[in-house]
Amino acid sequence: MYKGYWLGLYSVLFSSLYHPFLKFSLQSFNATQAALAEVVFTLIFCFLFQRYKSGGLKFQWNSTILLCGILNAVGLISFCIGLKLLSPVTVGLLGRTSILFSILLSVVILKEKITLPQAILIIVGFLGCFLFVFQDSKFSSAVGIALSLIYALFFAITNIITKVKLNHIPGNDLLLTSRAISLIFILIYAFFSGDLNWEILNPEALGWAGMASFFGIFVGFNLYYAGLKLTNLSVFTMIRSTSPLFVAIYSWPFFPVPLPNFKIFGGLLLFFSVLFLVAVDFKKMKKEVPIKLFQGKLEKV
Repeated sequence: MYKGYWLGLYSVLFSSLYHPFLKFSLQSFNATQAALAEVVFTLIFCFLFQRYKSGGLKFQWNSTILLCGILNAVGLISFCIGLKLLSPVTVGLLGRTSILFSILLSVVILKEKITLPQAILIIVGFLGCFLFVFQDSKFSSAVGIALSLIYALFFAITNIITKVKLNHIPGNDLLLTSRAISLIFILIYAFFSGDLNWEILNPEALGWAGMASFFGIFVGFNLYYAGLKLTNLSVFTMIRSTSPLFVAIYSWPFFPVPLPNFKIFGGLLLFFSVLFLVAVDFKKMKKEVPIKLFQGKLEKV
């Protein structure tokens, strides 16, 4: 069990590098170029890992993965535009709203029941989000905030689909296939938007995008998937919900943001509402289905 927790922590430490590294690439790239470079590098790393592990490609194809690939493409472009306009610290914290969206979507899509404490914490979480971004009244900031929230929503939808429909597929295979689908749709978007040009060959920006892909996506995602198999989802999600702290630690020296008292208060409301939401969900799960961990598998007591 503890191995799963450590893998979760390591996944947070690595995946939190994604925001500052990609932000560095966005100082030279536009959002479409950064998204395209990220997807291409991720595909290369997944391909090399797959060759090393089994000697061949394993694309997993079905309509559900196609949907995930499209959602990833739209979410990634939204994320890159938001990150272009905002600090990684802001985007990292707004990304935690994906947990709030996940619970709401579980009620709507999976017909799960929501308790009163969960409902209160969701309201508090979105209130904290509002306070955190309230002073960013510029139009560019408003667009960045909206797109960051869209990314969080699409990320939540993809997570639910993966949990329900695709949990039997190895993590690297799923990442490889969904990113390949995303690449096609990002290329289509780049063609019609006219954002693709020779600036994408900027070696420094490519280097930052490559490091974002390697540490933030390839290493972070595979550690996440490996750890998730060794522990329960709620506790693992609680560990993952600490990612805004590490994003802030990595990003603050390079991309500081002004933090008046009400903004700090809003950020703390959002952060702790997410932590308590996961804790409430874990307590509820333990009460309904007592479980123990045996050789990496969950079994009823």
